[in-house]
Amino acid sequence: MKVTMASTNIKPKCDDRNICCRRVTILFFVVFSSIFCTMASAYTYNGEITSITLSPSTIQGGDNITHTITVKNTGDDGLTIKFQVSGGDFFQTFSNITVPVNQTLTIQLITRAPVDSGQITFTYQLYWDKTSPDADILLDTETRSVYINQSAPSTGSLYITSNTSGASIYVDGSYRGITPVTLSGLTTGSHTVRILQSGYNDYSVTAIVYAGQTTTVSSTLIPSTPPPTQTGSIVITSSPSGADVYIDGLYRGITPVTLSGLTTGSHTVRILQSGYNDYSLTTLVYAGQTTTVSTALITSTPTPTQTGSIVITSSPTGADVYIDGSYRGISPVTLSGLTTGSHTVRILQSGYNDYSTNAKVYTRQTTTVTGFLSPITPVQTTSPAAAVPTTPIPQTTGSFDPSGLIILLIIGIVVVAGGYFGYSKIIRSQAEKPPSPPQTVGDLNTGAPSIIDDKPIKILKMRYAKGELTTEEYLEMIENLKK
Repeated sequence: MKVTMASTNIKPKCDDRNICCRRVTILFFVVFSSIFCTMASAYTYNGEITSITLSPSTIQGGDNITHTITVKNTGDDGLTIKFQVSGGDFFQTFSNITVPVNQTLTIQLITRAPVDSGQITFTYQLYWDKTSPDADILLDTETRSVYINQSAPSTGSLYITSNTSGASIYVDGSYRGITPVTLSGLTTGSHTVRILQSGYNDYSVTAIVYAGQTTTVSSTLIPSTPPPTQTGSIVITSSPSGADVYIDGLYRGITPVTLSGLTTGSHTVRILQSGYNDYSLTTLVYAGQTTTVSTALITSTPTPTQTGSIVITSSPTGADVYIDGSYRGISPVTLSGLTTGSHTVRILQSGYNDYSTNAKVYTRQTTTVTGFLSPITPVQTTSPAAAVPTTPIPQTTGSFDPSGLIILLIIGIVVVAGGYFGYSKIIRSQAEKPPSPPQTVGDLNTGAPSIIDDKPIKILKMRYAKGELTTEEYLEMIENLKK
């Protein structure tokens, strides 16, 4: 008895097709969720320069110019800015500063005016400090021009001559040399000039010193002719020699010296030598006689120094240093010869907040001052933070860059199209596959095939293969299935 089995094709389960559909749906949802989130975050980034002030109103060459600039965020999200200031030889950039929505930021910096007179124009540029992929985007530009006046000198000079050279010169009571001489660095205004020479009458005049100019004082000394009985002389010596001699407060030479033509009567003699105590006495001059003054100078005891020093440093270095309002150099700097006591120290640097402190100077000691300068940060706003909207509404204006959104949209379309075509191919291949023919078993008597249900046959075959059924039992069950 012959049994034949036809080949059986296994159809794909329905679960595989559902899995494909779910994967395509999830991918489609992820792509379009990304696109939606990108569109929802498309804020505008705008800003403008609202005001610029320069002070002082009148600028001299070499003066400091203070720039105060206010910028405002007019976009829909926090704006990171870069700000540039340029003019003449000056250029400075402030970057990575964030300005909240609808708020303002004040930037202050100090520049030094050139010494030469003329006009200088400063340019102020506000950028959106965009990190990638494009370069910074210019949002606003402003310019301001100022005129620099040439710094006017505050001192002048005197050129003093006399008809006899070697005459002693006094300006405002201070000895300034012998004729002829040019005295510079004199303050502008009136000065008293006195010219003295032995055997000549004193010459005195008031001279005017003009800024940046030289005034000439030319004197003609007239010989003095005192009665023979009305003058006398003084011989002055000292140990050590070389000391300065003053008669009645006027410098008359160095020891040893003989001074003639002195009026009779009392005169104050003063002898000065560096490192020695001053010597002073009153002596009488007799007509036609010579009076001698001789002294051994006593070594002086040094007096305690009444000055000290300050060492000034800053971070960063290169800052302008002012002591009690006067410019004293650029940090780091050591300033000596300062009087003991309290002094106001001020340190200035462009782009940084001013640093100011009081420093105490002690006798013959050095005081150290270190200024840590902090960068200028946003210092004022024009609207409260509560005005910031919690859910910004995308706008059609501003500087939004759609390149990222376009790229995501293209990727989404390609992925969805690929998934759709793959899924269609699976459905089409399954629709074209022919159905499996039913299981046939040959007739046990005639051998002719007959159609029966294949599932019970599979079970019988498994049991027969395991030895659970004999051949007779197996064939009998097959026969029953046919019935």
